[in-house]
Amino acid sequence: MKKTFVLCVLALALSACSDDVEENQTAKKPPPSQAAAANSTAAPAANPDWPTYKIATEANYPPFQYRDENGVPIGFEVELMQAVARAAQFNAHIVHTSRKEWERTLNNDSFHIWSSSFTISPERKEVAGFSKPFLAVENVVYVVDNEKNQTVRSAADLKGKKIAVSSYSKSAPEIVGKLTGSAGLVVPTDTFYLALKSVYGNKTDGVFGQDLVLAYYSLHNPAVKMKQINVGEPKKEVAFVVKKGNTELLDKLNEGLDKVRADGTYAKLLKRWFGDRADGQR
Repeated sequence: MKKTFVLCVLALALSACSDDVEENQTAKKPPPSQAAAANSTAAPAANPDWPTYKIATEANYPPFQYRDENGVPIGFEVELMQAVARAAQFNAHIVHTSRKEWERTLNNDSFHIWSSSFTISPERKEVAGFSKPFLAVENVVYVVDNEKNQTVRSAADLKGKKIAVSSYSKSAPEIVGKLTGSAGLVVPTDTFYLALKSVYGNKTDGVFGQDLVLAYYSLHNPAVKMKQINVGEPKKEVAFVVKKGNTELLDKLNEGLDKVRADGTYAKLLKRWFGDRADGQR
């Protein structure tokens, strides 16, 4: 039954990326060993002496936030929020919610915090408050590290290569068309998972996507050696979001982030979810 569930989720998986990383998001079940670890921290006991904050997340974007078999939000960002809450002494009640509702639900106080791979932008800072960033992400290309791609070391070397993209990333076809030198070398797929599958099956030379998402999949598919090619896109910072003007809550979030960085919790979460490819986050 569990194996069937995993395969079903994989079939539906990775229907997009976060912000840019875009508004639509993805879904995939992690390997069983990772799932067991994630489930163990999915519902920490509430401390009656601490305030409880209701936190929204669209839990459809692994490995950052997605749901287990029981619909409970899990993932890197979920575990980070729980660690921050413990460090700053508040209870985190995390609820799966449509990301399209983020601004409205903050302003009407339905939720205190949004934690859903939000990148900081000037437009968003006009209408909401952002914590200190806890990730910096960028789009990259992963190619199979084999003899055929031995000379591929930079974006210029992607000319003539066949690169898979998810059709949910609206900007990907144009970007990758320029990188490969031809729109005909861009291979659109229905989901990011299928884009990756085309690489693993030697149907394409590489895959375009968000660096930490690719790092996660590479970590859990060690048999296929991949190398990352930076394509010159700027990094974007990811942070927690609160109602504009709520400085008290922002101070708590930032206090918690500082503490989990200082005590090593943050580094351990990065290592477990993304492996050595996340070293630059530290």
